[in-house]
Amino acid sequence: PAKTSNAQSKRKAGGKQPEREKQHFYLWTDPLTRRSFKSEQTYRSYVQSAKYGKVLRKRKLEAAPDPYITLTENPADIRYRQQERNLNSKPVDPTEWDLSKVNPLECPFDSHQSNTLEEAVGYLEDKYDIRIPYRHRLRNLPGFLCYLVAKVSLGHFPLSVSAVNRRPSRFKSKKACQEHMQAKKDFGFNFKGNEEEYYRFYDVRGMARDMEMEPRTELAENGRDVIVVHPDGTRQLIKSKKTRKMEKLRNMNIDIPLPSDSENVDLGAWNQLSKQQKSLKFRTERERDKRRNDNIRVSVRNNKVFNLPRSCPMYLN
Repeated sequence: PAKTSNAQSKRKAGGKQPEREKQHFYLWTDPLTRRSFKSEQTYRSYVQSAKYGKVLRKRKLEAAPDPYITLTENPADIRYRQQERNLNSKPVDPTEWDLSKVNPLECPFDSHQSNTLEEAVGYLEDKYDIRIPYRHRLRNLPGFLCYLVAKVSLGHFPLSVSAVNRRPSRFKSKKACQEHMQAKKDFGFNFKGNEEEYYRFYDVRGMARDMEMEPRTELAENGRDVIVVHPDGTRQLIKSKKTRKMEKLRNMNIDIPLPSDSENVDLGAWNQLSKQQKSLKFRTERERDKRRNDNIRVSVRNNKVFNLPRSCPMYLN
């Protein structure tokens, strides 16, 4: 007779089912690389890999150190809590950030401390290639730099993301936001299209006049070329690489030779072909002849010639 478990016997007898034990989720973290794994098996396979062996040889170690094992929550519960927080949270209002608590001499990417405002601006330009747009229209340089730092330290938003009418950031700390920007090399802020976020630091009317005097770009009808429209109404066409190549082929005046079997070719049909069709046919025949010649391989061993073609003429002394 088949064996039945205690749970099956209780279910048949009408008893209560045993309560399901709560699952515990652990993280295995390697002390050398700081990488975390959700199971012991994946951690062991990583430690035994050749890539990890290079890390051990570089550190001059024979074996991997013991991992850090920490107890965590159920990932499903964490995701559900994050979704509930995002749905019930209010949009972020950057005007509520207290800029007086922020140091304008600090770099928003790596927390580098400068001595003066000009030195802070030069540090952003030299290391991260960030130039303040319309700086001659900027009315409050310290407030502008404070806002960039507060966007990362208080709002936990990368500078490339607008903080207007958005839900709270997914980054929980300033350090996490900076590590994300450093890992993705996300250095810069999208000023065009997000001017409303920085209006309070600029002379808006003067900046609007400067924007009207700037050229704008449009896409040509072919979908490849770009048209630059200047303020005086002149239009400049910038051709793409593919357009220039097609024009070059169209203007070529090259006499393409007939195929090798020109005696059997109808000259009327050949002349009706376009230049591209003639060049394609000529190229295919040339490649065919090249493959035919490559198949003829002659080798010499012990003063004897091998693999000669049958039609090879022989000359006698």
